[in-house]
Amino acid sequence: MVLAAPVLAVENIFARLADTIGNDTLVTDVSSVKQPIIKAARTHLGENFTRFVPAHPIAGSEKSGATAARATLFRNHWTIVTPVSETDSDAVTCITGMWRAAGSCIIEMPAADHDRLLAMTSHLPHALAYALVAQLGEQVGSDASLQLAAGGFYDISRIASSDPVMWRDIFLSNREQVVVRLQEYRECLGSLADLIAAGDSDALTEWLERARDLRERIGALRADNGAP
Repeated sequence: MVLAAPVLAVENIFARLADTIGNDTLVTDVSSVKQPIIKAARTHLGENFTRFVPAHPIAGSEKSGATAARATLFRNHWTIVTPVSETDSDAVTCITGMWRAAGSCIIEMPAADHDRLLAMTSHLPHALAYALVAQLGEQVGSDASLQLAAGGFYDISRIASSDPVMWRDIFLSNREQVVVRLQEYRECLGSLADLIAAGDSDALTEWLERARDLRERIGALRADNGAP
């Protein structure tokens, strides 16, 4: 059984399923935050908790629903699995086998590490995309002006088309880590603003080059892993 619902809805799903899950049923999820999901499963599943394997496929786009499905969705993408000490090893083997059959690459880590890392690499970028579009909306007064949003703006804001309810739940469920990353980003923006305000051409160029080089390293790593 695969649970695919907004994070804050999953606890209610566990509560409703608790008395209907058979002794041979394996349960997994696809939630973008793991620690609250594990806590809810432990609370509601009772003895069946050992057959719950928390998972998070790092795949998809800003589109949602059945119309966004495609056969190659998980191919060459990571799926993070975050079992706990009670998780049955055979259940982990079965669930990871399911994800491998879908074309996914498996990485296993503690749930706390998942939530900390994904706050940086997934949750923060989505928060920034929403904020960028919100800022534009506050400063631009007409559809004619909105048409001037250039390709760079459109590219970086693409994920702001994601489901707001889903991302509301992710932000709130991982709020501590997301707030930390937002505060760090605020400091990073402050450093950039200081360089621009100071007119320090050399330091600004060095700052931009470091960011560009890291971006290229990320692209090379994705290519090595066969990511699309």
